[in-house]
Amino acid sequence: MRGMNSMRWIFVVLCGSAIGCSPEPWPVVIPAPAAPDVTGGPRVASADATTLAPLPRLTLSADAVAALEPLLTDYDAVYLALMSDSLNGVATRAAAIAKTARLARSQVKDATVAALLVEIEARARKLGEGDLDATRLTFGDLSQSLVALLSGVEPLRRGRHVFECPMAKGYQKWIQVEPGLKNPYFGASMLTCGDESQWAP
Repeated sequence: MRGMNSMRWIFVVLCGSAIGCSPEPWPVVIPAPAAPDVTGGPRVASADATTLAPLPRLTLSADAVAALEPLLTDYDAVYLALMSDSLNGVATRAAAIAKTARLARSQVKDATVAALLVEIEARARKLGEGDLDATRLTFGDLSQSLVALLSGVEPLRRGRHVFECPMAKGYQKWIQVEPGLKNPYFGASMLTCGDESQWAP
């Protein structure tokens, strides 16, 4: 025991002299303040679907809005097919959405909207691949991009509603013209599951 006490004493001496331990207390580390919670405006999905970044409200020219409106016409047709538990016409409408998104970029000066159109085009190209369940998941991804777009461009929201189903896999919101909810993620099995939601992705 006496030998162990001697070793402890030698260690303390070494710590105090040879390796420079200071008798002064360690500095206090103050954590950086948390990032403020951004609320009150539309948000746009980033590449990671779980992460949202702020999107200010945008003003587009009448020509730009007109160039974007066909996106919604074809989206409506896909919605109606999925709501009816069908894939009829989905691939054709998906290709039209992708083409419109690509062509509309030349009409849009805003970089945020242009980036969303790139995302919409990519997601539309995947729409219709696989069975009904897989298509519904991809439709959810496309819906997220379109909800983000419409949340920032008010003229595109006119006459449309956004709904949300807490039971849906993946993204849970969708857009429809009719005020009465009809769920495209479950179709006839749970046609009225969900509630009206907010224009934020």
